[in-house]
Amino acid sequence: REFVIFGADGSGEAGTSTRAAALPKTRALLENLLPGAVSMARIGAGEIIFSALYPGTRLLPHCASSNNRLTCHLGLVCPRGPRIRVGKDWASWDEGKCLFFDDSYEHEVVHEGEGVRIVLLVRFWHPDLPEARRLPTLEEGMAQFEDMQRRRGAPPLSASVSRTLEARRTSGRLGAVPAPLGAARGAAG
Repeated sequence: REFVIFGADGSGEAGTSTRAAALPKTRALLENLLPGAVSMARIGAGEIIFSALYPGTRLLPHCASSNNRLTCHLGLVCPRGPRIRVGKDWASWDEGKCLFFDDSYEHEVVHEGEGVRIVLLVRFWHPDLPEARRLPTLEEGMAQFEDMQRRRGAPPLSASVSRTLEARRTSGRLGAVPAPLGAARGAAG
């Protein structure tokens, strides 16, 4: 479970949910101490959340698409049993201590203990990424993501089909493109 303090939380504007608004002192402290992480969350490139992990939970291996940001977990409630793997290395959380990692490396989380683990999760810009490159890098990443999503919906064509379609398009002989199979038959919904 996640409790969003700053970041996209489905409330329309990042970090303005009723729940997040109930934490004015926490939000003010984070804005004062971590202005870069807060601004990153406000533009949708990261988040600051309370993350609760319940016994028996397993987050499957996953990774971010780039290393433009890093992640910090500040241990708040840390029973024995929950562990995180980043790359080949396993670690666990300690109350009052930070665990930093690059989430572009494959990582997973398992909780084989008892009691809820709670951390303050903060994403922040990678310190080696110059400030002038942050927004352009984010925009490039979003464009690449949108392109990837588009290609998932319409797989690339072979080179010969692409050339034939391009030749027909430029000569004005392309004609109507057939509808997808389900649409042509009035797919049942």
